[in-house]
Amino acid sequence: VKATDLRKETLGTVSLRDFSNFLEVRMAPYLQVISVIDHHKVDLKTQAPPHIVIGDAQSCNVLVAEIAFRINDAFS
Repeated sequence: VKATDLRKETLGTVSLRDFSNFLEVRMAPYLQVISVIDHHKVDLKTQAPPHIVIGDAQSCNVLVAEIAFRINDAFS
C-alpha cells in the first residue's frame, strides 16, 4: 500500500441495506456509500450520489425480490 493512498479521503466503498442512517450504521469515515436499499427513512450525506432503492414494504427482502423478478423476466 502506497503512503499516498492512505492519505485519500475515501479508501473504500460500501452498500447499505435496511439501515441507512449514519447514526445507526456507525460506518468508518473513510468509506463512501455507493448504493442503498431500504424501507426506512434514509438520512445520508455523501460526496457522490449513490444508487438508492427505497420502497414501502415490510422488509428489504421484498424490494430485493421485486428487483430479482424484473431481472429474471428481462433475461429469461
